[in-house]
This record gives sequence, C-alpha cells and structure tokens, in this order.
Amino acid sequence: MKKIIVLILSIILFQSCYFGAGVVEVDLPGSYFLFGNNSIDETAIFFETGEYSSDVIVEETVFAIGFNKKFIIAKSYTNNSKFMFEDKNPKILNGIQEDDLISYHILDLREKNPKKSKGMNFTEYVKKRRDLKISEKLNFTIILKQNTIK
Repeated sequence: MKKIIVLILSIILFQSCYFGAGVVEVDLPGSYFLFGNNSIDETAIFFETGEYSSDVIVEETVFAIGFNKKFIIAKSYTNNSKFMFEDKNPKILNGIQEDDLISYHILDLREKNPKKSKGMNFTEYVKKRRDLKISEKLNFTIILKQNTIK
C-alpha cells in the first residue's frame, strides 16, 4: 500500500517530466522555439544549440510574435511589468504608460549563434525595422493571452 501511495505521489509531482508538456510550446523558424513551462507568464524564446540544449534569446514574458523567412519579431513585458497593469494600482503606475514597459525584439534568422536580445523601445524598433528593410507585411501573428494562443 505504501509503495502505491509513493508511486501516485511521484506521478503527480513529476507529471510535467512524464508528459513533457509546457503551457506554451510553439516551433518557430530556424532553431527557435517559444516555450512557457508552468504559466503563460514564463513564455520565452529559445534557440536550440544542440540535441538537448538551448539558450534563452528573449526572456519572459513574451506575449506577441511574428515571423517570415528572414526575421522573427517579438514583444515582451520588461522585468515582470505585466503584473503592474493587472493590478491597475495607481500608486505603482504613477503615470507610467503600458507602452513604456514593453520591449521589442528583432531576431535575424541568418545568425548562426544568436545572442540574448536586450530589447528596444518602440522608436528604436521602428528604426531598426527600417534599417533592416523588414517588410511592412510582417506583423505580430501569434498573440498569447491567458489560457489561449491566437
């Protein structure tokens, strides 16, 4: 009886290991993938560096992604700032606009060893898009919301 209880508890505790499931798992072009293990707020973009290894390229919380044959574009909240807007606490916000807390990322699929993206503000993002001649047709097509992927 004791062995059965231990077995059941082990299965419950390690279910993500058994089933290998994350809340968000999306393959992106190249060796990139979008992954969030326990919650949508943990979603990040990774680059596969080997059979069982990967590097974080865009840290959590990624919430919008788009891609074509040359580039991946992404939006993420900075430093868990998403929670500031969920609470809508005026003392915390103190005049800060949501756009001030969003980082934009452009990943060049031609790079063989990409580095971690530091993110840009919207003005820098628009300028870099222009400099790289990224098509205006490239938009954010994957939008992550709590419990859904659109």
